[in-house]
Amino acid sequence: MFGYFDLIMKTYIVNQPLTIQSGVLQLTKEQAKPRMHNINALSNDTFLIINAVNFKAGEVFGYDGDLPKTVASLAEPVKVKLKPKVEHV
Repeated sequence: MFGYFDLIMKTYIVNQPLTIQSGVLQLTKEQAKPRMHNINALSNDTFLIINAVNFKAGEVFGYDGDLPKTVASLAEPVKVKLKPKVEHV
Protein backbone atom coordinates (compact mmCIF):
# COMPACT_ATOMS: atom_id res chain seq x y z
CA MET A 1 0.00 0.00 0.00
CA PHE A 2 2.39 2.74 1.19
CA GLY A 3 6.14 2.46 0.90
CA TYR A 4 8.16 3.98 3.71
CA PHE A 5 9.99 6.28 1.30
CA ASP A 6 6.73 7.48 -0.30
CA LEU A 7 5.79 9.37 2.88
CA ILE A 8 6.84 12.97 3.47
CA MET A 9 6.06 13.60 7.12
CA LYS A 10 5.61 17.14 8.36
CA THR A 11 5.39 17.80 12.09
CA TYR A 12 2.55 19.96 13.46
CA ILE A 13 1.52 21.37 16.82
CA VAL A 14 -2.20 21.75 17.49
CA ASN A 15 -3.42 25.27 18.39
CA GLN A 16 -7.10 24.37 18.80
CA PRO A 17 -8.80 20.96 19.02
CA LEU A 18 -8.97 19.41 15.57
CA THR A 19 -10.23 16.33 13.80
CA ILE A 20 -8.48 14.73 10.83
CA GLN A 21 -10.61 12.47 8.62
CA SER A 22 -7.99 10.80 6.42
CA GLY A 23 -4.30 10.45 5.71
CA VAL A 24 -1.22 8.99 7.35
CA LEU A 25 -0.05 10.04 10.82
CA GLN A 26 3.17 9.70 12.77
CA LEU A 27 2.39 9.23 16.46
CA THR A 28 4.22 8.24 19.60
CA LYS A 29 3.24 4.99 21.28
CA GLU A 30 1.38 6.97 23.95
CA GLN A 31 -0.60 8.90 21.31
CA ALA A 32 -1.42 5.82 19.25
CA LYS A 33 -2.69 3.57 22.05
CA PRO A 34 -6.01 5.37 22.78
CA ARG A 35 -6.59 5.91 19.04
CA MET A 36 -6.05 2.32 17.86
CA HIS A 37 -9.75 1.91 17.01
CA ASN A 38 -9.35 4.75 14.48
CA ILE A 39 -5.98 3.90 12.93
CA ASN A 40 -4.11 0.99 11.33
CA ALA A 41 -0.39 0.60 11.94
CA LEU A 42 1.85 0.86 8.88
CA SER A 43 5.03 0.74 10.99
CA ASN A 44 5.99 1.28 14.66
CA ASP A 45 5.13 4.99 14.56
CA THR A 46 3.20 5.47 11.30
CA PHE A 47 -0.56 4.94 11.04
CA LEU A 48 -3.27 5.08 8.39
CA ILE A 49 -6.43 6.87 9.51
CA ILE A 50 -9.50 4.63 9.13
CA ASN A 51 -11.90 6.75 11.24
CA ALA A 52 -11.68 10.40 12.28
CA VAL A 53 -8.84 11.13 14.73
CA ASN A 54 -9.07 13.95 17.28
CA PHE A 55 -6.20 15.99 18.71
CA LYS A 56 -6.16 18.31 21.72
CA ALA A 57 -4.48 21.72 21.78
CA GLY A 58 -0.75 21.36 22.43
CA GLU A 59 -0.36 17.90 20.89
CA VAL A 60 2.44 17.37 18.38
CA PHE A 61 2.02 14.84 15.56
CA GLY A 62 3.37 14.01 12.13
CA TYR A 63 1.21 14.09 9.01
CA ASP A 64 2.08 12.92 5.51
CA GLY A 65 2.18 16.22 3.62
CA ASP A 66 0.14 19.36 4.14
CA LEU A 67 -2.89 19.24 6.43
CA PRO A 68 -6.31 19.35 4.74
CA LYS A 69 -7.45 22.95 4.21
CA THR A 70 -10.44 22.41 6.51
CA VAL A 71 -8.14 22.02 9.55
CA ALA A 72 -4.92 23.74 8.44
CA SER A 73 -5.66 26.87 10.49
CA LEU A 74 -5.96 24.80 13.69
CA ALA A 75 -2.33 23.59 13.71
CA GLU A 76 1.01 24.97 12.64
CA PRO A 77 4.12 23.30 11.27
CA VAL A 78 7.12 22.97 13.57
CA LYS A 79 10.74 22.32 12.69
CA VAL A 80 11.33 19.46 15.14
CA LYS A 81 10.70 15.86 14.17
CA LEU A 82 8.45 13.63 16.23
CA LYS A 83 10.59 11.00 17.96
CA PRO A 84 9.04 7.90 19.47
CA LYS A 85 10.23 6.99 22.95
CA VAL A 86 12.88 4.28 23.00
CA GLU A 87 12.20 1.64 25.58
CA HIS A 88 15.22 0.03 27.19
CA VAL A 89 14.94 -3.52 28.40
